[in-house]
Amino acid sequence: MKSILLFLPLLALCSCSATNGRKALNYALGAGAGTAAGYGLSDGDPLWTAAGAVGGIALAAGANALQDKENEEAVMKGYTAGKVDAIKSHYWMLQANQERNDAGGYGVTNTYDVVVPGGVDPEGIRRVPRHATIRIVE
Repeated sequence: MKSILLFLPLLALCSCSATNGRKALNYALGAGAGTAAGYGLSDGDPLWTAAGAVGGIALAAGANALQDKENEEAVMKGYTAGKVDAIKSHYWMLQANQERNDAGGYGVTNTYDVVVPGGVDPEGIRRVPRHATIRIVE
């Protein structure tokens, strides 16, 4: 009966300290197992029973940290796979556009060499004449 009375407050405190159900369950099980181990090994000594509960909570915290790290790595793998898929999709879209352009799907592509005249613009900046090539799809 003593062990149940000692276990219930620890269970209540542990479940309140977590943000989701899995972590709360890990903390509760860790505290319960630690309490039971401390109580059983010390023949009911309250100090060792409490120390067992703290040890169980510490082990549960370590297990939660490992699980969080694994979840973060899985998210990063998925993110990387998504980026690769997006890059491949973009590449094949560019290839299809190029094939359509080469097959005349967009019309005839012409380039024109023009001379851009120099002069002074309204802000007073002097421009020099230069050559430019303009590509036009007709």
